[in-house]
Amino acid sequence: MAEKPTAPEDELGGFSLKKIKRKPPKKNGRPTLRKRGPLTVAEWNKRYYQKKKRDNPDAKTLRKQQARTERVASLAAKQMALPERKYGVIYCDPEWKHLVWSESTGNDRAPLYPTSTHAELTQRDVAALAADDCALFMWTTNQHLVQAIALMAHYGFAYRSHYVWLKPRIGLGFWNRSKHEVLLIGTRGKVPAPAPGTQWESVIAADPPSRLHSAKPEIFAQMIEDYFPGVPKIELNARIRRDGWDCWGDEVDAAAELVHMSPNI
Repeated sequence: MAEKPTAPEDELGGFSLKKIKRKPPKKNGRPTLRKRGPLTVAEWNKRYYQKKKRDNPDAKTLRKQQARTERVASLAAKQMALPERKYGVIYCDPEWKHLVWSESTGNDRAPLYPTSTHAELTQRDVAALAADDCALFMWTTNQHLVQAIALMAHYGFAYRSHYVWLKPRIGLGFWNRSKHEVLLIGTRGKVPAPAPGTQWESVIAADPPSRLHSAKPEIFAQMIEDYFPGVPKIELNARIRRDGWDCWGDEVDAAAELVHMSPNI
């Protein structure tokens, strides 16, 4: 029986197979949680072949990637041709009204911009901006997670998945000290998911772009660009102008506001 080929030492991150420990024993018929330390042979083999598959996709994966690229291009062309401006991607950061421990002492750390209740946010006609096939990326916090998913459904989008922004500094909270925010993904119509092998990791660690309260890292907008190139996009509650995007918000100049949008927005 031929021996299974192994990768050279430099592909193992500087250590050889001799330094890899055996697979830890099972407990009660189930694998125990992996402890810190060198990879086992089985763990290394799994990671090695997963990386090899990503770097050298097979014909089936390439066909899926190509089909997804063509689908996005088709959506972009169709949406750009609509008689009224509609968007295939809506990226929003609602101005959630946060609860504080004490109204007398907590509000001095509240955001320095107007906030809205869930009921007020439901009056925003976001659905009017959406094309028939549209993806919605919506920021939320632990405190507003349930409200955000309900708000997404109210706007006419079905929840699909989410990303997590891992912050460099820890904050406050009720049940835990928060160190992350959540970017929900919802869709309406027929929006293709990212092609196999192109998905970003679900947890992204990044520094905030500025000291402005609630400012989000630019890497998330870049991710959306990578997923939906050429598709009409709008950012709600935008802080800055972004090339190729329409934007609306109190902190962008008046020229960036869209006159055709509902006055409720």
